[in-house]
Amino acid sequence: MRFLFYDQILEMELGKRALARKVVALSEEYFTEHYSRTAIMPGTLLVETLAQVAGWLNVVTNDFAIDTVLGLIEGVRIHRQVYPGDVLNIEVWMAFSHADGATLRGEIRLGDEQVVTVNRMVFANGRVTDPVAIQRERDRFKYLSGGYTIRK
Repeated sequence: MRFLFYDQILEMELGKRALARKVVALSEEYFTEHYSRTAIMPGTLLVETLAQVAGWLNVVTNDFAIDTVLGLIEGVRIHRQVYPGDVLNIEVWMAFSHADGATLRGEIRLGDEQVVTVNRMVFANGRVTDPVAIQRERDRFKYLSGGYTIRK
């Protein structure tokens, strides 16, 4: 199973915000087991989608020189269900950042309609100093972002 729940990062303002896209496809593996008669994307995967994009904003903002882990999510609200064929816009904003972590918020929209909102995602960071590991993370980001090139 693919554990990446967004398709492409579209925009990124380091230290500020990121925008990604997800086209929900009926062929995704979780649909076979989750409400197989009425395909609905699980709410937990929607929250995971936000956390993945927020994590990348945190990592890229720190020039790939951190390992990060999500420690807390608060204020989750699921406003509507998501079905195959929906095209989701995932947007996250960095509220606070320092060497040891970051706090972000985010939302998923279908057009102008809110799908999910998360008031607070708190990440804990550990510093990485190995230049090979940092470059490996840069390369990994380029692949996992859908080809997004960081503009400074």
